[in-house]
This record gives sequence, C-alpha cells and structure tokens, in this order.
Amino acid sequence: MDSIFSYALAGSLTLGDRIPNEEALALGPQVGWWLLLCAVCVALMFILQHDRWRRWWLTMDDPRSVGLFRIVFGFFVICNVNGLWEYFEFLFTDEGIFTADVARWVFAREQFVGFGDGFTPDEPWGFFDVHAIWQFLKGPKFSLLYFWDSPTAFWIHLWAFEIAAFSFMIGFRTRMMGVATFFLMNSIFVRNHLFWEGTELVFRVFLAYLVLARSGHAYSVDNWLRCRKLRKQGRLSERDGPGGGAGVAPSAEHPQGLEAVYRLIPVWPRRLLILQLATIYTYTGIVKNGTVWARGDAFYYALNMDHFYRFYPQQMSALLGTTVFRVMTWVTHWWEALFFVVVIGMVTRWAAAQGFAPLSRGRLWAVRACWIGLALGAGMLVWVTWDVHFSPFPRPWVWPVWIALCGLLGWTWWRLGNRPFRVRSYLLDREWFCKWFLGRRVWLFLALVFQSHVFVMMNVGHFQTGMLAACIPFLTGLEVASILRTLGRGLARLKVPGIPADVIRGAAPLPAEDPSLPHQRHDASDLPQWSLFVALAIFVTGVLVRVWCNPAWGWWKIWLVGLAFVLSMGAWVWWRGRGADAQSTDRARAPWAYGPIGRVLIGSLIVWHVTAVTR
Repeated sequence: MDSIFSYALAGSLTLGDRIPNEEALALGPQVGWWLLLCAVCVALMFILQHDRWRRWWLTMDDPRSVGLFRIVFGFFVICNVNGLWEYFEFLFTDEGIFTADVARWVFAREQFVGFGDGFTPDEPWGFFDVHAIWQFLKGPKFSLLYFWDSPTAFWIHLWAFEIAAFSFMIGFRTRMMGVATFFLMNSIFVRNHLFWEGTELVFRVFLAYLVLARSGHAYSVDNWLRCRKLRKQGRLSERDGPGGGAGVAPSAEHPQGLEAVYRLIPVWPRRLLILQLATIYTYTGIVKNGTVWARGDAFYYALNMDHFYRFYPQQMSALLGTTVFRVMTWVTHWWEALFFVVVIGMVTRWAAAQGFAPLSRGRLWAVRACWIGLALGAGMLVWVTWDVHFSPFPRPWVWPVWIALCGLLGWTWWRLGNRPFRVRSYLLDREWFCKWFLGRRVWLFLALVFQSHVFVMMNVGHFQTGMLAACIPFLTGLEVASILRTLGRGLARLKVPGIPADVIRGAAPLPAEDPSLPHQRHDASDLPQWSLFVALAIFVTGVLVRVWCNPAWGWWKIWLVGLAFVLSMGAWVWWRGRGADAQSTDRARAPWAYGPIGRVLIGSLIVWHVTAVTR
C-alpha cells in the first residue's frame, strides 16, 4: 500500500540528484547517543520487571488463535503466488527475462562465486569445491530455480509449492509442510526480485513466524487424527466427560490421564506476530509526513491512478475528494502512526489479569526514572533533528511543552490506576481507558475498515489480505472459538449442513488444556537479576568499543562474551534447580513453554530479534 502512495506522490517531488535531508547526516553521531540512552532505559525497565517480561513471552497459550491464522494466512499465501500466473514463465524460467546464470549473477552473485556455468570445457557446471558449497549455504538467497529453471522444472516446483501450502493450510503434517511451504515460496520469490513490493515482504515475514508456531495443535487434520486415535484408546478428555475437554491428571481411574483436545503451545510466535504488525503500521504511519498527507489528498491521488482502481472513480472523487477522502486520509495517517498503543493496551490488561505483586518502592521509583530517561532521550531527539526535517520553531517553548505533556500523561496514567475518575455511575479507570482508547475494538476495527475498502476499491494484490489476516493473532484462542461458534450458529439457521450439534445448541467453547496438569512446567528457576544487569553492561560496552576504537579483532566478539555469560548463567540456574519442587510457583498461571535452559535460549533470541525489528 505504501508503494501505491509513493507512486501517487512521486509527481510532486523534483529532487533530481539532491540528497533529501542532507543536513541530517551530520547529526548521526549525536542522534545515535540519544538513541542509545533510550535503548538502555527501555532495557533497564524490562530488567527491573523481568518476571513480567518472561511471562509475556515464554509461557504457554491457547492454540486456536494461531490455528485460525494458519488457515486464513495459508490460503492467502497460495493466492499471492498464484496471482502472478500470467507472468510465471516470464519471471521465473529460462524462457523469460533471465536465464539461471544471469539470475545467479544479478541477484545472488556472492553465493555463486564458486559455481561454474558449464559454458566452457574448463569450467564445468556445478560447484568447484566444498568451500564453494559453503559459500552458497551462507545464504541468504536459496532457490532451486537458480539451478533448474526450464518451464517444466518451474511447473514441477510450483505444484510442489501448491501441495505443500494446501497441506499446511489444512494442517496435515503441519510442521513439515510449513517448512516446505516457506522454502518453496522463497525459492520462487528470490529467483527474480523485479516484481517485489511490500506484499512479498509481508508474506515472507509473517509466514516465518507462523512456521515457528505449533499451529497444527488446533483446527488441523493433525489434531483431528490425534483426537480420533486417543478417543479409540479411551485417553481423550471430551466435552461431556472428565476434564470437560481440558485434560485430566493420572489417577486410579485413568492411570495415563486424559489428554486435552487443544494442547497448549508456546506463546512467543503469536506475540512476535502482534509486534510485527504494530511495527509495520506504526512505521508506515510515521513516514507519511509529506504535504500531500498533511493536506489530506493522498487517498484521492492513489485511488485515481489508472493502473490501480477496480472501477472508474472520477465521479465519486469529484463528490468526495475534498471532504470524505480527506477525512479518510487523515484518519488513516494517524491510525497507522499510533497503532502501537494497542500493544500497550494489551500488555496493561494482560498484566492486570495476571495479578502480579506490586513493585517495591525502590523498584517502582527506578522504573519511573527509566521512564523519565526515555522521555528525556525522546525529547532530545526531537530537539536535535526537528530543524532539518521541518520548519524551525521557537526553541524556548520546546522543553516546557514537552515536560508538561509527559507530566500530564504520567499523572493521568497514575490517577487512572490509583484514584480513578468517576462520572455519575461510571468508573473511568485503566481498564476503561485501555478498552476504549487503547483497545483492540478501536484499532483493529480501523484496520479492518481501511484494508477492506482499499482491497475492494483498488487492485493492489494481496497486501491487504495478508495484513487483515495478521489481525487474527490479536485475539485469544477463546475469543476465536467464540466467534467461530457464533458464525456456526448463523450458518445453521441458514440450513447449512454439517454444523456440530453442540454449536447449534449454543454450548460454550471447549477450554484449552488445563495449565495445572502435572506435565506442565511450573518451576521457579530464574536468572539472578544482577546477571541481567551485567549482561546489559557487556552489550553496551560492545557498542562503546565499536564507536570509539572499532578494533581489528572484531568488536562483536564482546557481544559473544555477553551471550556466553547469559547462557552459562542459565546452565548454572538449571543445575542448581535440578529436582526442585515443581509446585514452587502458582500453577493457576500459564505454565512455562520450556525448561530453564530453553527459556534462556529462546529469551535471548527474542531480545535479539525485537531489538532488530524496532531499530
């Protein structure tokens, strides 16, 4: 979608060879230091509340949200590839724009430096030696079409993708088919980059997260086959039986216990899907800062481009171009730029539901100091960079306005949590504020409206469908089940056959797996907080060494030392806690997704990835 608006604005820009905001380049070092301050404040804030951080990322979750996302997104993955059907042979075969040797040279030159094209007797086709194979395996572009790209080879490749993607969508051999789908889709995409735009990036990124999730645990052929097998063995917990579908612990009546219909899965892939969508929307909203967006004309220009609209729009544009279209442009701009607040609302409501103990007085003031440092860093970024991006403004007013704004936000948040406002019989507290200002009902509804009307009115491929599907992970598994059962009752009233009897009679959704079952992880193992501070100091030291001296031996080795320190601390915690009582933490809460070492490994990966996404 952003590429569309870029086309719409291109005619108004006459930059020539001039570098936009060239003056801003000189501010890079100063901006970098303030960004480092902000990053350190955020890291300290998370370390001071690290139990909340790790419970947000490293616990188990209802699988039905990710299961529905697999079905919907998998369908659009197939649609997105098949949407290129008119250009298949032109883009991806040796009878089209590039032969394999040219494609290797243009798109993956460094990977194929040790590969012979076979055009001369002294250079046979294939890799020269093991070193050449290793150079290829270092990636990042892996495509079978770099080796075999005849029309026959391509069609075999395409049908392999179609079969794998369909199997993944219905959940048959889900994990294996997910990996095959991801590889085969990328094998097509990286063969030729000329058709790429934002759509391909969205589908590659979200499919990677989906492959990492155990999406076959719900709404899948795999889970249906599993439940059928367990039912025959008398080991399945069903709706009207013991456990009510959530599983039963081993007992004299059931020596092996009864297994749940919907087993819990690690939550972190779903959280990453949420963070990724919020990042995409927020970034695209922030960069929509031109005069065309400010005037509210971007939607008018995009809709009236001949190669995008689905129907002749000029009459509608003449009536609505200076009124409704402008409102739609402004709403879209600020909805995207502020979309991140929905994540704040979700985290706040989740933390309240978890019932965490209040922070100690010292820790609370330390967290507040981190917020003050973050506000200071953000204010300095505005102070330093404003003049090279926008018109200069009276600097004496900057800090009083910024301090007043931050203070008002902080006071309002404290007041909503500690002394809520009361208007007649209504209590205006944080729960109310998160529901109506930071809530999914507002921000996801706007996403549905915006992406749907763009998809209906403009022929821009499957960017909108992919982004709409990515809203599903914002729903919990129980919410997904309730929505589907409501739709099922509606279909039953329309006499659609095959609707289960419990759906027709309005029975409640099955619960997910009981978190208190004995096989769930509830250990109390945890990295000492001091070790997290040490790890942060090591990583910051790596940054400082890189900036000040950039040694020839590789500053990044300092980061390896930090990672090794964290992993060694995780191993020590695991060794110390062997045989500890598994009942040592609250078993009513969501269980851990992994043991102590697994939590350190996945937690480190998440920190690395989140840092990369948000930079």
